[in-house]
Amino acid sequence: MSRSSLDPRRSLTLCALTGLALLLPACIITGLPGDDDSSGDTEGPGDDSGSGGAQDESGEDDGVDETGADDDGTGDTADTGEENSCDPAEQSAHVYQHDGSTDGEHWSLGIHRVSGTFSVYGPLSVDPCSIIEMGDGARIHVGSGGSLQWSGAPGEPIVVTSAKASPAPGDWDHIRVSADSVGPDNVLEHVRIEYGGGSSYYGALHLQDGASLEMHDGSVRHSAGMGMVVDGDAELRGFVGNRLSDNADGALMIAPDHAGDLLEGTYAPNGVEGIHLAGTAVAHDQSWLAHDAPYVASSGFSVGTEVGSARLTVQAGAEIRMGDAADIRVGNLGGLTLEGTEEAPIVIRSAKSTGAPGDWDEIRIADPSVDAYNSFSHVRIEHGGGSYYGAVWVQSGASLSMHDSTIREAGDFGLMVDNGAELRDFSGNSLIDNDGAALSIGAGEVDDLGEGTYGPNGIDGIIVRNGTVDHDAQWLAHGVPLIADAGFAVDTDVGSAVLTLDAGVRIELGDAGDIRVLDNGGLLADGSPEQHVEITSAKGSPAAGDWDEIRFGGGSLDAANLLRYTDISYGGGSYYGMLWVQSGTSVALDHVTFTAPGGGCDIVRDGSVDAVATSFVECP
Repeated sequence: MSRSSLDPRRSLTLCALTGLALLLPACIITGLPGDDDSSGDTEGPGDDSGSGGAQDESGEDDGVDETGADDDGTGDTADTGEENSCDPAEQSAHVYQHDGSTDGEHWSLGIHRVSGTFSVYGPLSVDPCSIIEMGDGARIHVGSGGSLQWSGAPGEPIVVTSAKASPAPGDWDHIRVSADSVGPDNVLEHVRIEYGGGSSYYGALHLQDGASLEMHDGSVRHSAGMGMVVDGDAELRGFVGNRLSDNADGALMIAPDHAGDLLEGTYAPNGVEGIHLAGTAVAHDQSWLAHDAPYVASSGFSVGTEVGSARLTVQAGAEIRMGDAADIRVGNLGGLTLEGTEEAPIVIRSAKSTGAPGDWDEIRIADPSVDAYNSFSHVRIEHGGGSYYGAVWVQSGASLSMHDSTIREAGDFGLMVDNGAELRDFSGNSLIDNDGAALSIGAGEVDDLGEGTYGPNGIDGIIVRNGTVDHDAQWLAHGVPLIADAGFAVDTDVGSAVLTLDAGVRIELGDAGDIRVLDNGGLLADGSPEQHVEITSAKGSPAAGDWDEIRFGGGSLDAANLLRYTDISYGGGSYYGMLWVQSGTSVALDHVTFTAPGGGCDIVRDGSVDAVATSFVECP
């Protein structure tokens, strides 16, 4: 039940007409006969406050400045950024008491005092310049059939504040909007909410899962918890021009699937900086804007859906901070588009004040995601790689475009590219200062690597996993070795697979590693007098026979098999020398050197070897 502190039939009119409301305490009475709610339960259906009923105001001078001069929205602009032209005399001319519940009403200009839990089951509208004073632990719950239609105006805000003369965060609890309220009718415009959050989990303004609220040009500040808590699939409409600041636990908590509801506004400073993401999935197309506070994904999130598409676009200048072991998983029908610029890169880093390698896990791009949506431009990724899969993991069958971006300070590889994955436009990137290698990649995908910076890193090199180069490919020199511990094959069943090694390429092979040039394959090591191609041991202290051989099979393409200005060393760990030319094939050698072969010989020549400016020892 909502009550005026004056009898609306006599007292309010008398006090207003005589001006006694400003002078005589007698004009403020405790309530109307017969209005006392003795049920002890003012909660609406499903409410959990258990407040035990509303508390009447005594009407005695409680030290509250009813003019609102105590930073409650009348006559000053203290850290709200909004001019205020409300007339204190008009605001304090009428004082109302509200407790219990209402099925719908209009609150006229004045001071409205709320105690206990006030439940709203119909439309509740409020005049501009009104002040809503919340008592200790007071709450407003908008339940079934209810709605808040609070429309202040520029310079004439509605203010929801503490009833205390010296207000403090947590003086009152929260305004809660439930899922069964009338969502389209819930509108807060030019509304200032302050000193709430007494039940800190819910913040000062709480939208339950499934609720809907339009809010613009307002503020939530001085909460003892979050400014706002937006649960699950709750929706913010037209959320623009708002200021969420000076709240103890952060601006707000919101599900990742509704972070795109947050439009331009002010989200800092707060006791804990950030827009805190709580939930699992981004399940529909949306854009995240760059705000003055980072997105904080303590538990990570996924991007995907079963129907339609879920493309998450992050705008230039945005920052995402990741919690311990958190990851971003881009899956079925999902896509991650990071659109930074040189002047305003996107930053994805640890949520810790001082980040360290491995603080969080990885960004995982999975096969069912939409290739065209997966694109990183001018992105800086730091402190990931807490699992085995690097800071960015492109799974087999998935595709990622990435350019002018940085992966640094990962706990392992900077980047993991599975065999059968694809890198598009991978150029201008820096993979540096990672605990492991710059990246780990399948042999069939190495040619996706464009020019960039691939060191320094904890392991000096690019890890090339055993696999097959099954198409014509060119491997560039990246200033670090290609470490192929287990070797790789070059062959295909259809067409050709000619692997060209540019001048300056260095391949390091591990124990028993080999290079197998087989059916329809070819190997062109295209060194120059100034920059040779090197094929050698991966060991720090190499020795003869560390790796096996380069094998040219009978089904390889003779015309493509050419080693020019190439240095081969520390191979021959099997019986076939460092170069095994099998029957039915031929290889041309031009300025090739052989050093430290296992077994003391260089080449097993079952096929044809055409050597120019090359000396070798043939194996028996």
